[in-house]
Amino acid sequence: MESSSDSDFSDTSESLSDTSQLEDEDEDDEKYADSSKRLETFHSSNDGIDRISELPDLVLRHILSFLDMKEVIGNTSRISRRWRNLWISLPFLNFDHSMWHTKHRFITFIDKVLLRRDDSTIKKLCFCISCAYCEADRVDDWMILAARKHVEEVHLDIDMKISKVLPDLIFNSDVQVFKLRTSWFKTKMQLPKTVCLAPKLKILEIDGVELPNGLLNEELVLSCLSLEILRIHYCNHKHIRSLHICAPQLKKLVLENRSIGSNGFCKLQISTSNLKSLVLKGSLYEDYSLENLTSLECAKFESSALVDAGIVIKVLEGLHNATALELLGNLKMTFVGCLDILDQRIHPFVNLRFLKIDGWSCSSCIPTIHNLLTSSDCLKTLTLGINQVREAENWRELFQCIYCLKSIEIKGLKCCDDELTFFEFVLKNAVVLEYLTLDFHDCLLLTRKEELAEFNMKIHSLPRASSNVKILPLILT
Repeated sequence: MESSSDSDFSDTSESLSDTSQLEDEDEDDEKYADSSKRLETFHSSNDGIDRISELPDLVLRHILSFLDMKEVIGNTSRISRRWRNLWISLPFLNFDHSMWHTKHRFITFIDKVLLRRDDSTIKKLCFCISCAYCEADRVDDWMILAARKHVEEVHLDIDMKISKVLPDLIFNSDVQVFKLRTSWFKTKMQLPKTVCLAPKLKILEIDGVELPNGLLNEELVLSCLSLEILRIHYCNHKHIRSLHICAPQLKKLVLENRSIGSNGFCKLQISTSNLKSLVLKGSLYEDYSLENLTSLECAKFESSALVDAGIVIKVLEGLHNATALELLGNLKMTFVGCLDILDQRIHPFVNLRFLKIDGWSCSSCIPTIHNLLTSSDCLKTLTLGINQVREAENWRELFQCIYCLKSIEIKGLKCCDDELTFFEFVLKNAVVLEYLTLDFHDCLLLTRKEELAEFNMKIHSLPRASSNVKILPLILT
């Protein structure tokens, strides 16, 4: 049985060109009743004067653009006659299947809204759909319409058991922002090859989709001339041997893979001189080539894989221009065939001011961490674990940045004597240090509070080269 909410909107969709035919009836669906009350409350002032309807149409359309089209047409027409036909020229159209009870009414409503609106520009078109409310061919129809209507921004959230390739036309159009999220475990939706050269695309965010097929050599090259933001999350590209990202205007890049299986034996090549922010997360690629990242500011590398140390060194070498670097995850390294890498110093990180290492606690990571620290002599903020520096033979050689450091956070402390010796070195030599943060092992906070208090007092009693340093208090509960 259909709710009265769907019945009302069936009538609405049958006569969209004249919304005055809507009757002011109670609705069974609480979502639309609540929405209507919100709008009416916003619409009416305490003195009973209709102030909101006095706003310019441009402002009213902006307000309505935050609502689903079902709410826009069904609820706003009850507030004031002036609102009734504003939907016809809304620049942002949102369609969510969760607002409907039957597929037929949902699809019919979308079709009639798109058909009966005026010829004004559609800036943003959003669809949230599931298999119970839509056929796969409809997605193609809407993408073709978006291309022909010169839509600038398209959002697709798809939860359907389908296997298809999006139409080529959508990326040869005026689309500047394209965001697509699917349920990767049941939706096999592939981007067309035209995405690689999309002329006007500035933002591409894809989640759970399949990248296009590569060229004859199984290489996929993304070189969109206008692309500024690229986010690839949990996307299948194990069918290509090489992913080459060389969009000249790219400023932000996020590559996040599932733990296993999404990138297979693919190699990654990034070469774009305007890139400012880079995130590499999840399962690793077979090989890396990070070139010409001369504008890089922020970089994050996070993985819990078992990887050859040579691969890690290649990644770090490619990030040497960064000003802020985060190394995260329970990474473990092997040195098969590259033992000599322990004796090779990586490229100096002359711009690096912020370094955070959280994880990387395996003993196999320590040589690479020491290599990085000795190559970063201008650091101002440093976070790392005590195990990563405890056994260093020469702290002064390791911490060439000690005279520049303003903030240090040390994790995993266990109140050992060698830890106290390390802090004695830090406080004696860090002449501009402002903050020293102590992060103790969790078990100590619960079982050894007296020992913690004593250790804390000993650190506070150590001589300091910086008169401004604050040892952040340890809160014992």
